[in-house]
This record gives sequence, structure tokens and C-alpha cells, in this order.
Amino acid sequence: MSSRFVFLLTLASCIVVHVSVWAGGNSGNRRKGRDGRNYSVTIQNLVGGQPMSPPVAATHHRRINMFKVGEPASPELEAIAEDGNQIPMFDLLEGARRVTQVVDIGMPLTPSDSVAGGFSDAATFSIRAHGRDRFSLATMLICTNDGFTGLDRGWLPRHGSRVFLAEGYDAGTENNSEESTDIVDPCSGIGPMPLPGDPNGNENDAVATDPADVIRHHPNITGSGDLTAMDHGWDDPVLKITVTVLDEHARTFATRLSGAGEVPPIDTRAKGWAFVSLNRHETELRFLLVATRIEGVTMAHIHMGSPNENGPVVAFLFLADEPTRHGIAVHGNLTAEDLVGPLEGDFAGLVERLRAARLYINVHTEAHPSGEIRGQLGAVY
Repeated sequence: MSSRFVFLLTLASCIVVHVSVWAGGNSGNRRKGRDGRNYSVTIQNLVGGQPMSPPVAATHHRRINMFKVGEPASPELEAIAEDGNQIPMFDLLEGARRVTQVVDIGMPLTPSDSVAGGFSDAATFSIRAHGRDRFSLATMLICTNDGFTGLDRGWLPRHGSRVFLAEGYDAGTENNSEESTDIVDPCSGIGPMPLPGDPNGNENDAVATDPADVIRHHPNITGSGDLTAMDHGWDDPVLKITVTVLDEHARTFATRLSGAGEVPPIDTRAKGWAFVSLNRHETELRFLLVATRIEGVTMAHIHMGSPNENGPVVAFLFLADEPTRHGIAVHGNLTAEDLVGPLEGDFAGLVERLRAARLYINVHTEAHPSGEIRGQLGAVY
């Protein structure tokens, strides 16, 4: 087991880790050339049975793979999946051609809706990309032998935001013994419950798959060892990744709305899109919102918050006298007088949060009063 990973999870490292992640984590290999685009990325653990190791993320050329289902795991991915050690992958990508930027997030994610050792279930970082770049990310499912999750070569949004929901994968490099002596220490430290046995006994060689298998969908926790399906199992998806375009000078913003954007995600066929635009003096916001394949719409708002949280309403976009039978298409203008809640009368505050990707649009229905489809507002270049 990687001693560096264990070190990251000690209380003494908490301050260093938090400073690192909110500064964007450790990053490298910014490709020369035209400036490209800035993105805000929020990752959120969706499951209660699995903490996740410090993820590594990258923007890169489409021909580069961080991992590929159906093919053997690279040594760098094996280090993530078996030990939660992201450093070899970071070093590999930092030195690779056609990688725009690689980011070591620098902190683990606790199980959903939990806090442990100063860590939480979500993290936000920034990353830069060029026009045709893809986005990849990988992190260990800590309470497994060689389980991981992530995204390989995801399409970055050209404007607005995009949500990815990632499933659990098996690297194929270890047998799934599910014994505490073969599981990394942090499973007991930040996982759902302490494990029995020697907490320092992660014996990689003892359970190595020979020959190694290929990467595949993880069979989940079976309860054959010290892990239990009830405490450590999960339902896919396990990780939510929201990528939002940033531009500190933008005056036009957009988003795609879906059930995946909700917290927690909603399984629905409904979808939508929205555009909002500031006037030249930045005193008025024009909006257009369309939602389709949706019934019983009761209201729609702009909310303040990050992709991993449910925030307060700051402006009304739609309020139905009676729930709609079909979708909605609404447009209008907002000024400081229309703002409510924490941004009441504060139009400059609205603009500031728009450009920081801290506002989202939420459409509420009878079936889902807290929201059925949602999207984070991001800049349009």
C-alpha cells in the first residue's frame, strides 16, 4: 500500500490538503499555444458504502486514454485501483504530449452525506482545456480490492455545463477477496465502519490476479469476506461529475437541464435547456427556459449553489396557476427588484455568482417538488 496515500489521510495533513484542493490541487503540463477555456469541475460521491481516494483529472487529446473498459489496466491505473495512489498517473500525464493540464485533487471523498477526518463527499477544482480536448478522471473505490471509478475521454461542454454519472469498475489486477488484510487502511479510517484484522496488512501480492484480467464493470460487494454488501455495496452510478465553463468577462450563459443534475440525481426522461444574457450595463438579465418530456410543472427558479448542493431560490422564472400537462417555454427579464432570498436587491452579486458558476436553474414538478431537472449555468464563449 502506498505510504504517501496513508500520509494524505492523517489528521496532520488535513490543512495541506484543503489548501491544495481549493487552490486547484497540484497541476501541471499546461500546453503552450492559444489560451483555451477554463472549467470548474465538481465531483460528488453518490454512495454511502464507499469512500474514494484522491482523484486525478486531466484535459487531453482525444487519443489519450486514462483507462479503457475491456483492456488491461496500465501500471498507473493499477496503482490507483489497488492502493489509491494517484501519483504515478499524475506523473505520467504531466510528462505526456497533448495533455493540456493534469490536476491531483489532493483529498479523498468520504461516503455520501458524511464528514470524516476533515474531509467531505465532494470537491471542486478548476482546469484548463483547448478546443477539442477531452476530460478524464480516476479514483479508487477504497473499500474494494481493485475497484475504481472515473471517466475516460468525456466530451467537455463548449458552453454551459455537462453532467457525467460514473459507474464502478474492476481493474482486473486483484482477486476480490474482500478481506480486511487485503484492503487499504483508509477503508477503516474514513469508510462506513472499521474493519477487523490488521489495519496495516494490505497484501497486494497475496491476491494478485495472475494473469491479470481486463477492466470491466465491477461485480459489487458480495459479502464473501470482511466487507458486507449492506455496508459497503452500492447502486450505480457512484460518482457525479459536473463540468462548467468559466469566463470572468462573460455576459451570456447557458445550461442543459436533466435529472442527473439534481441532488440527488433523478431518473427521468425530462430534459431542458436555458439561456440567460446580461445587458450592456449589467443591470438586467434576459432569460429563455424550455423544458420538454415533463409533466406537472409547478414552478422554475434560479437557485444559488454549487452542483453538489441544494441552494436557496434567488429569482422566479415560472409559477403555474395549475400544474402543466406538458413542458414549458418561458422567457422574460430580471432586474434587481426581482431578486429574492440572499441576493435580494443585489444584482452585482447575481452577476458575480453567474461568472463563478454558482447559480443553477431548477424546474419543480408535482412528482418531484424539490426539482425534477436542473442545470448549472456556465459561460457561453
